[in-house]
Amino acid sequence: MKSASVVSEYNDLFEKFASLLVENGGHRAPGMAQLVDAEGRMITVFATTSDEWLAELQLPPESPEGTVGRPPQQPLSSLTACTVECRWETLFVSWVQRLAQQSSADVWVLDGDDVLWASDQLDADALRL
Repeated sequence: MKSASVVSEYNDLFEKFASLLVENGGHRAPGMAQLVDAEGRMITVFATTSDEWLAELQLPPESPEGTVGRPPQQPLSSLTACTVECRWETLFVSWVQRLAQQSSADVWVLDGDDVLWASDQLDADALRL
């Protein structure tokens, strides 16, 4: 399965994302939320603990390969994260942007190539899940 980390200064990032999916027809179980859209495409969001997030960052944790858009003003390791699995980049981008529009804090994506994307700069053709 293809995946990426969604990160934010927002402390309840997973809760916010899970609620968004459930409000739009998804379902929820402990530590995860999932939605299957009208075309049968699935997106799954997993809660990520601080330790899991730091391990996912790998060393050095503060230097992604590149940044697209405005970078966070604080170190990546201090941000909250959740893991999102999705096979369709376009579906992933649309849900992350919906999340960002409803959030009071900025949202970024750390993709499979260690590129950090500002949510408003996500490009489904260049993003690597």
